[in-house]
Amino acid sequence: MRSRYSAYATKHFKYVLDTYALVRRSTITLQDLSQGSDETQWLGLDVIKTHSDEAHEAAEVEFIAYYRVCNIIYKMHERSTFCREENTWRYDKGLLFEDGGVYKPQRNALCLCGSGKKFKKCCL
Repeated sequence: MRSRYSAYATKHFKYVLDTYALVRRSTITLQDLSQGSDETQWLGLDVIKTHSDEAHEAAEVEFIAYYRVCNIIYKMHERSTFCREENTWRYDKGLLFEDGGVYKPQRNALCLCGSGKKFKKCCL
C-alpha cells in the first residue's frame, strides 16, 4: 500500500498500473490513473489496519490518505483488497468509507506533513 501511495505522490503511474490485479489491469489505462494528477498534491498516508490470509493469498489494508486539490484538503478513507499473483501482492479493489471528503482538522491537530507543528501553523 505504501509503495502505491508513493507512486501516486511521485506520479509513477506505470508502477501503479503494474500493481493492479491482472483482471483489473485490462480496464485501466495510464491516462485514467494520471487524470487530475497535476492539480493533486498528496500530503500523507496513515495505515490504520492490515490483515492477511496467507492460506488464501488475500490481504486487506485500511488506510487514510490526505491530499490537496485547488487549496482544499481532502481525506480518503479506504479498505483495499489485495491478492497474490505471480508471487506479488496486487491491488484488487477498494471500499471507500463515508467519512471521506473535505478534511477539517480538529482544533490543535498536528500537521499532516509530520513536522510536529500544529496544522494551523504549518501547512494551512
